[in-house]
Amino acid sequence: KIILDIAFANDGRVILHKWPEEEHWDEMYVRQKSLEIGRIAGGTHFAIVDCDEVLTANNLPVVRGWFDGLNPGEVLDVPMIAPWQSLDVYSFHTKGVITLGWKDMPGMGWAPRGDEKYHYHNRPPHGMTSRLNAPVESGGVFHLQWASAERVIWKHRHYMMSERIRWGYSTADINAKYHWWNQSPHGDLLMAIPGQWWDGYEKDRIDLESTSWYEGECLKLVEKHGAAAFEGLNLFGWVPNGA
Repeated sequence: KIILDIAFANDGRVILHKWPEEEHWDEMYVRQKSLEIGRIAGGTHFAIVDCDEVLTANNLPVVRGWFDGLNPGEVLDVPMIAPWQSLDVYSFHTKGVITLGWKDMPGMGWAPRGDEKYHYHNRPPHGMTSRLNAPVESGGVFHLQWASAERVIWKHRHYMMSERIRWGYSTADINAKYHWWNQSPHGDLLMAIPGQWWDGYEKDRIDLESTSWYEGECLKLVEKHGAAAFEGLNLFGWVPNGA
């Protein structure tokens, strides 16, 4: 609805592309298709904007300057701020970065990786010349997936189940990959989010309570493949057969 409202208010400046509904989410193909659409529209600089990410408000006045300073092929990274089970505190131990965007050049893009054609967890495009850290004085980009424990758990259940049936990865590897975040010390040292990081945003529009759409997708996978296909996965206490 938000995107449709923006498109209506900016006639001709917003291109909507709906990806076909399929069992598997082919993330690398989706990213590449978006890039190709942007290039046809004349784009030279690209930002990656996910629906669970928000640039901290104190950086809004300077972000365009960060992009203006890029050379072709340079990718821009910013600190990741991880609000922890609320919108008021964040995990000081979560020290990752988020690729915010880049200045385009031929050869940049995305493709699935390896013989198994793996589609997840590759944010920056291939073919870049370098990755730069934005000159951030404070803040960065909120990554809101950890703001609701229930919703992120359903998301990770779906990723774990998908990796098991699509690529046959071992249960031990999958469990290790998706359980790191809910173990110490990530939730042990929490700091208050400064007010200026939210200043001017309609924070109350962020919904942390509604049922995650991933829950229904997990149930579809069980219905199609059977509970036995997911034996051994530590799905955060959820047993696919409902027992």
